[in-house]
Amino acid sequence: MKALLMLSYASLQSIDDILPFYTHLFHGKIPSPDTLKAAKARFQSIGVADPLGSVTARQAMALERRLNQIGGGERIKVYQATKHTSPIVLETVQ
Repeated sequence: MKALLMLSYASLQSIDDILPFYTHLFHGKIPSPDTLKAAKARFQSIGVADPLGSVTARQAMALERRLNQIGGGERIKVYQATKHTSPIVLETVQ
């Protein structure tokens, strides 16, 4: 089997993921209350936690389907990983 790793910056599943996301982004340092408040306001203004994550997931599924249609019988699996949220690249590779 062949595999393809599709990367994106982050994929927050809910507004509750903002603290761990920003903590990872700031290399383990907990962000200030003002930074968290501003981040929550930005995410709330777009109406969903993170549209990039759902768009990337749909792209990964569509790409996998298409690659397997044209792949000549060899199965290809597309994995999605992110830089700052789960599934982080190392988690996905393992």
